[in-house]
Amino acid sequence: MNSYSKKLSDSFDTSLLSALAVVLLVGLLCLFSATRVAGFSIFVKQLVWIGIGFCIMALTAVIDYRILTNLAWPLYGLAVVLLILVLFVGREISGAHRWISIGFMSIQPSEMTKLVTIVWVAYWGSQKQHIQMHGWRELAFPLAAIGVPVLLILVEPDLGTASIVAMIAASMLFLLGIKRSTLVSAAVTFFSALPLAWFFVLKDYQRNRVISFIDPARDPLGTGYHALQSKIAVGSGGLVGKGYLHGSQSQLQFLPEHHTDFIFSVVAEEWGFVGAIFLIFLYLMLVSRIVQVGLRTKDRFGALICFGVAMYFTFHIFINIAMVIGMFPVVGVPLPFVSYGGTFMVVNLFCIGLVLSVALRRNMF
Repeated sequence: MNSYSKKLSDSFDTSLLSALAVVLLVGLLCLFSATRVAGFSIFVKQLVWIGIGFCIMALTAVIDYRILTNLAWPLYGLAVVLLILVLFVGREISGAHRWISIGFMSIQPSEMTKLVTIVWVAYWGSQKQHIQMHGWRELAFPLAAIGVPVLLILVEPDLGTASIVAMIAASMLFLLGIKRSTLVSAAVTFFSALPLAWFFVLKDYQRNRVISFIDPARDPLGTGYHALQSKIAVGSGGLVGKGYLHGSQSQLQFLPEHHTDFIFSVVAEEWGFVGAIFLIFLYLMLVSRIVQVGLRTKDRFGALICFGVAMYFTFHIFINIAMVIGMFPVVGVPLPFVSYGGTFMVVNLFCIGLVLSVALRRNMF
């Protein structure tokens, strides 16, 4: 074995890939259970998207991630253009314009924007290594830059995705170092703006979701229906669940969106508390491996990429599970590698490819 092959073998993160493989398997089993009554087309589509995503992941891992430093601004520009385009030519579903149809498939620009945010903030942070602690003067530009896609996503409207993009950017900027006075003033500004956001930013249905989160029984057949049915499914699973393919809430179609945003309810109902904890453990293993790759790389851009990806998965997992068990309002955030969604699956696997690219070059340069 030559020295290049040996370095490649030593850098290959088998633990990360093992956790990914098991999570994908769990996701496919849950999706099969959730959709078998309605037919197998969704399950087959998910298999196709996983295949496409794996090809993209492998290609991304092979290519040097540092070329993204030259593509950060073009990718940012493309994301903004697509977000503007989707408002005019996007397919409308339930009053929202989030998808652009391209032939036989649809893409969701807001999902791609999460990845672009990670790349752009990592690029900006790697160019500012001389700054130890950031104040408002240093943060004004990146905050304005991230604010543009966040506002465009809010216009769609898609509060959940806009929140994820904002939180990913905020967490990465926090890792770069922020002055204490800036943090305090940011917190005061955020909480002071909440009343304004309630009246002037949130749509009526979004306000109703928050109210239903506080009191789901207020509208049990309307805005509170998802939350109530989800909690019934989770609670009825008990310790070990009702058994695979035997969840009444999902199999009898009582639980809406049980193949997308509420698929964790299927896990909890059929596999119980044990199965839910097992899936959470797999996620913890996956995220911890991504963080370890970031800690071990000497390249600031690569490290920020890994931390951004870790935050991307962490926010999705936390918000989705909290939403399903009634600890967070229903905001339409899917569960990584488990929920059905083509663009979402491809972006997830692309993120893993980026981490693998960093890991493969950790000892090679």
